Amino acid sequence: MKNNRIYIILFLVLAASAATLYFNNSNSTIKKELRDFAVKDTASINKIFMADRQGGTVMLERKSADEWIVNNHLEARQDGINSLLTAVASMEVRSPVGKNLYNN
Repeated sequence: MKNNRIYIILFLVLAASAATLYFNNSNSTIKKELRDFAVKDTASINKIFMADRQGGTVMLERKSADEWIVNNHLEARQDGINSLLTAVASMEVRSPVGKNLYNN
């Protein structure tokens, strides 16, 4: 009877530690607050600035709910804006950048 108690206690301790590891596993080495920078409410975005490495820039500004202006004078295509806002809403970090790749 005493051997059974030891096995039962050992089983309960192992089950509790396995449950803790299973439910607290984040599958990532990056803290959640450092990798979660997507904008969930894209309706609150009024201005988007994009630049490339060659010096080209684009400024998108919201004029109304369905109207965006490119560089203060061209009307933007709504399907392109929708794709961009969907990408902004679903952005996430997959892995940290290594120190040797940081400046690249």
